[in-house]
Amino acid sequence: MQSVSVQGESSRRRDLVAAVLALWPEQGSGELSARSLALAAGVNASSIYYHFNDLEHLYEVAQAEALTLAAQWADGWRAKLDGVDGMPLQAFGSLTALLIDDWCEGARALAFAWRECQLLAARNPRFAPPSDAWNALWREFWSEICARFGAAGSAEATTLFFDGESLLHMMRW
Repeated sequence: MQSVSVQGESSRRRDLVAAVLALWPEQGSGELSARSLALAAGVNASSIYYHFNDLEHLYEVAQAEALTLAAQWADGWRAKLDGVDGMPLQAFGSLTALLIDDWCEGARALAFAWRECQLLAARNPRFAPPSDAWNALWREFWSEICARFGAAGSAEATTLFFDGESLLHMMRW
């Protein structure tokens, strides 16, 4: 997983955010406890309440960090694809498979953070804005990728395909 770089934050605060991002793939928010997060971060459980007031605020900060790292992942792929506009449509499927695999394996903790945000937003309206931000990130990313192949009209369908396929790719059989 990429390192957490919450700007201007104390090391305990950064360690707690990193612990959330590291534990989401193993356990969802519903299974995480203040004690398990504190143990993973190497801090006292009271640090969570000192730095974040409650677990939900810690999860919001972790979501913001995950979104930042996911945007960096997307920007990295955009940079790799610079200068390859007008690629043949036959290569689109292979690139899409590569992107899904890299997202689900290379950025696995971020992929789980995205899914966790969807679950959190379904239970708590406080997480609707970060969930909307994830959706916007993927709509923009796939719009740009599809446009490079001359398939701009397929961006919405590709975004939905990515959503479903990445969920399946996250399952370990």
